[in-house]
Amino acid sequence: MSKRILITGVQGLIGWNLYNDFAADFEIFGFSTKARAKCVSKAPKHKEWYEGLVEDYAEFSSIIEETQPDIIIHAQAMCNLDLCEEKP
Repeated sequence: MSKRILITGVQGLIGWNLYNDFAADFEIFGFSTKARAKCVSKAPKHKEWYEGLVEDYAEFSSIIEETQPDIIIHAQAMCNLDLCEEKP
């Protein structure tokens, strides 16, 4: 039985690369603040993707309860420098 991994920020640069690297050997679940992108159809061994905010603790907890991951990789990040400066 392969390990289950939940990756936050799965549609970002880091999260997407982790998803693709681990998908061959693990059961992967993705989490993103955006709806699924067109790249999902290219995702190897696509399992489940969830949408929401990590800050919504009740919802994120229910996703953790549902997926029962062995590992959670928090790859969610904000890459827009101007927006980062506006919202430190």
